[in-house]
Amino acid sequence: MRGLFPAILAVALAFGGCAGATTPVVVELFTSEGCSSCPPADEHLFELRRRDDVLALGWHVDYWDWLGWRDRFADPEFSARQRVYARRLGTPVYTPQLVVSGTRQAIGSAKQAIDTAIRQARSTGRPGVVITANWKEEGLLEITLGEGSADNSHLVHIVRFVDEAKTKVEAGENAGRTLRHANIVEAWQTVGTWDGVPAVITVPAVPTSNHAILVQTPGQGAIIGALEVPAP
Repeated sequence: MRGLFPAILAVALAFGGCAGATTPVVVELFTSEGCSSCPPADEHLFELRRRDDVLALGWHVDYWDWLGWRDRFADPEFSARQRVYARRLGTPVYTPQLVVSGTRQAIGSAKQAIDTAIRQARSTGRPGVVITANWKEEGLLEITLGEGSADNSHLVHIVRFVDEAKTKVEAGENAGRTLRHANIVEAWQTVGTWDGVPAVITVPAVPTSNHAILVQTPGQGAIIGALEVPAP
């Protein structure tokens, strides 16, 4: 993960909180501008992000770059994130792959399968965590995690992303096409842990960008809490 959030400034501040939060279902699309099968999945991510019950993220992988077109949004660390999911879920590494709530996957353009996976993730009844966030002075983001039920310590991630962008592709499988991308991940970092005890984590962030907060079981397991934080 890129070191764009250099330090955790405050953690583990105890106070009363709420349990059993409803959280949006996180959908993570692993895609590439070098993959001819990906544009329909990229377009579907625009539809998914309009849903109130979904937090959509587009992770661009780098392993298609060798075909002659370097995806400007790709990062080897995003490819590594996908590989961890593939091992956990027992799938090959492929694009476009969409991971739902850290626990299910589908082809990124398979709308019916994706809708089914989202419904299944929504109906698990897994305990969640209430997350709130507030922008502070000098580009600091204060993340508040409520009280909840947790069998073990979960990781708290902050993800920075761009609303949308277009690229005119000049080589590779999509040569000559202009591609649209939604909620493009630029960077992510683990900034703390949550074990059911209320906590506050304050981190440097980029106030001109959107961010997502994810609370996830270690080893890229189930995402039990999520919050989208727009730029102020």
